[in-house]
Amino acid sequence: MQTGSYMFVDDKMFSRDALKMTFLITCLSGLALEWVIPYIKKDSPLLSDYRGFLATMKQVFGWEEDEDF
Repeated sequence: MQTGSYMFVDDKMFSRDALKMTFLITCLSGLALEWVIPYIKKDSPLLSDYRGFLATMKQVFGWEEDEDF
């Protein structure tokens, strides 16, 4: 997924972390969607921190730092 590139191009639409998170979560499927559901159910503060969420997701799924999300 290259949601980061899309959000960069339309940066006015994605000016807040909450908007970025909403868009990102709607693009998830499979294991990634299953992984995020508990965070949604408990209204985790991580869902308000786009960079923190990406860092956690990269760590969980083993993505390289330079991979676009």
